[in-house]
Amino acid sequence: MAKTAKIAWRNLGRNRRRTLITGSALALSTALCIAAYGLTDGMNVEMLRVLTRYDLGHVQAHHAEYRERPTLKRTLPRADAVVAALRKDARVAYVARRVLSFGLVSRADKSTGVQIIGVQPKRERKISGIDASRVSGTFLPDDKTPWPPRGALSQAEKKKDEELTKKAEDDVLGELDALSGIGSGKGTGAGAGTGAGTAAKRGTGAGVRGETRKLADKLSPPPARPPDVYLGVGLAKRLAVKVGSKLELLAYAVDGTSEQVTVNVVGLYRTGTSQYDTGRLYMHIADVQRLSHLGTRVHQVTALVKDVDTARDVAKAARVALGVSDIKAVKKNPSSAPLVQSWNESRPDIENMLKLNEGSIVLIMLFIYLVAALGVINTMLMSVLERTREIGVLKAIGMRGSGVLRMIVTETTALAVISAVIGAGLGLLLNAYLARYGIDLSSSSESFTLGGVGFKPVFKAVITARGTLVPVVVLTISCCLASLYPAIRAALLAPAAGMREL
Repeated sequence: MAKTAKIAWRNLGRNRRRTLITGSALALSTALCIAAYGLTDGMNVEMLRVLTRYDLGHVQAHHAEYRERPTLKRTLPRADAVVAALRKDARVAYVARRVLSFGLVSRADKSTGVQIIGVQPKRERKISGIDASRVSGTFLPDDKTPWPPRGALSQAEKKKDEELTKKAEDDVLGELDALSGIGSGKGTGAGAGTGAGTAAKRGTGAGVRGETRKLADKLSPPPARPPDVYLGVGLAKRLAVKVGSKLELLAYAVDGTSEQVTVNVVGLYRTGTSQYDTGRLYMHIADVQRLSHLGTRVHQVTALVKDVDTARDVAKAARVALGVSDIKAVKKNPSSAPLVQSWNESRPDIENMLKLNEGSIVLIMLFIYLVAALGVINTMLMSVLERTREIGVLKAIGMRGSGVLRMIVTETTALAVISAVIGAGLGLLLNAYLARYGIDLSSSSESFTLGGVGFKPVFKAVITARGTLVPVVVLTISCCLASLYPAIRAALLAPAAGMREL
């Protein structure tokens, strides 16, 4: 065996140019496969991070119908029991409650709709990492905003409220009639289109709004100080605000009414995902509960587990602890029990997409190595043809066909291993560069969306043992298999036939 290996090693150096070209091609193929593996793993990791940190968490409990139709009324049943069940599991790292609402935020003549996310600041820092995306200011304070208790209207004030509502409706209908008259050439009566008539209407409107505001403040008194909000840079740019600016927030309530309050911008964040940076506003959970008239109710309980691979088992254990292990039964009677699911149970499409990405890179790698294997076959066939006489002499002096077979295979394996090691080194260097700097496509797009999940347009690689070893092992096996055809051909060569070749 040692002699066979020595002969095989000597044969690699007989045509150094061909060996160098073939080895370089194999090393480059390995390096490219490792880099492609790293980029695919990096994209999968980023997609999973965005999905679990900013939205689902590794495990999430919510109303069984909330994801299909997210409304304020669909709050989480038995939220305290869910929190207790998750915190008892040693595999769970952090648990937090969330309230999700909607509203209109405005400043001067600029306004836009937003999703209002009420969070527990201290716990949310651990769950979502949204604080780590901060670019200026501070995150939400842990202490909730001091709100005065809600009041009640007297009978006289209720009557006054009805009168103001009727008056406001009449004013709106009057303005609509006036607009209709202008369009038809009518409306030339007293005060129609005159400055006095317009001023009177404006004065009446301002008076109605003022009295209505007084009644609203009695029902829901404003807080002692403006509640703090945490905005994305895209939303801040759209509203032309910065840290310290004041905004007007109109939030929808669960009873069909709305609440308006002045809020204070304490910080700005940038996730790199457009849908989060331009459409979300974070507040203390107690502030959102007050504005939405939810009391202590919440929409989500989100958990972060220590090992993401255990998420499905943690969710199952929580369902068993709550006595709601049958998900189909929960969906049939959604208001009776919470729906607890892992991220891959909530979004099986994303899990399938991650698996598809991994399968795609394996197919690409096999295609690259198929081309490399064809090159190895060609190289070894040329080597065998050039050494036909030599092989004939070796067989004539006693080397068996199996020895010739081992010699050719050993020669190819040695070339493959050396090339794979060099390629692995180059691939790791390339992956290290991509892991630090990535491929930046931000000049063409602010963010990419895949499966409804938006993430940064900077693709970075992730270095893993699997991403390095799999290409090396597959290359070595492919080359060994590719060498069998020329090796078998050489092993079957008759000694006399080989010695006749010049």
